[in-house]
Amino acid sequence: MGIEKEVNILLVDDDTDHIMLTKEVLEEYDPIFKIDVAVSGDDCLERLAMMDYDAVLLDYFLPVINGIEVLGRINKHGYKTPVIIVTGHGDERIAVRAMKKGAYDYIIKSSNYLKMIPSVVSKTIKKRLLDNEKKRLEEQLIQSEKLAGIGTLASGIAHEINNMLLGISGSAEIIRNTKDLNIAKKYAKDILKLSGRITDIIKDLSQYSKAVHDNKISSVSINDMIEESLKLVELFPISVDINIVRDYKASSIVKANYIEMMQVFVNIIINAFDAMRDNDTLTIVTHEEDSRFAEIEVRDTGYGIPGEYIENIFDPFFTTKGPGRGTGLGLSITRRIVERHGGTIKVESEVNRGAAFIIRLPIGT
Repeated sequence: MGIEKEVNILLVDDDTDHIMLTKEVLEEYDPIFKIDVAVSGDDCLERLAMMDYDAVLLDYFLPVINGIEVLGRINKHGYKTPVIIVTGHGDERIAVRAMKKGAYDYIIKSSNYLKMIPSVVSKTIKKRLLDNEKKRLEEQLIQSEKLAGIGTLASGIAHEINNMLLGISGSAEIIRNTKDLNIAKKYAKDILKLSGRITDIIKDLSQYSKAVHDNKISSVSINDMIEESLKLVELFPISVDINIVRDYKASSIVKANYIEMMQVFVNIIINAFDAMRDNDTLTIVTHEEDSRFAEIEVRDTGYGIPGEYIENIFDPFFTTKGPGRGTGLGLSITRRIVERHGGTIKVESEVNRGAAFIIRLPIGT
């Protein structure tokens, strides 16, 4: 089978003959298969609460609640164990329903179905291993993009704070050398203003750091997240003077990982800045659709995206930026984060007239 560790399978069936035959064929196929048995839906859920199985072989015909209902409860409880539905011959429609509800695979009880069970179970477990590895790699990509963003952010903050410290020291020097009280007051006011700005930056960074460490799903305001993202973008080294228009029509609360969703907005806003010239405009619009979705549109009046690139814009490592100016991961990770939150993202663009990224997120308190 290619898997070295012990494989724990939960067989859910109330037919003694089926249980005996299924256990026999699996254990003969590979001795690493270890079979536990549950005889009802409730029994299945109790066992899943106690142990992380590698696969569940779930018969459709069970007492009290059927296999589809058990599958629904498994999903509701958040168990990630892959489920294979076993249905009677002629019940292909049940199998299709099960796949739509998240089953990994299905087996129809035809004349040779017992011979099929080991290969289907083996394929399902391998698929789960691949899915877990894919998820791990995605997490690494997201983390690497966060670190890249933090590096750029740190560089911008250091540059901005250094400029303000130069302003403070220059003002202090003038105050020390002047005997004119009015001039001294003027430059003292400048010192207070610059030191206040440094205090605000440190406060914003403290809040950002707290969100990074919390790293959990919570109820957050869309508009607040966008505002915090804009404040963060201001700390990046940006070489163009952009007009920003806010048009917040939504007051939506969504369930989100605050820091990941800020990463989405920062990525999109920074990309927009990179595609704009002095005096171009960035417009951010929020509104609600049917009280079920919040829609966020980030629209710029920059260079736009050529039509031949639109289909690839979210592909990993695809970038239209020059060497050293982008990893090609930002938008790919942005889409992954949005989709993990149950949302969608799309882009509309016209060359020399700008681009618009539209995000839809489910509203939830």
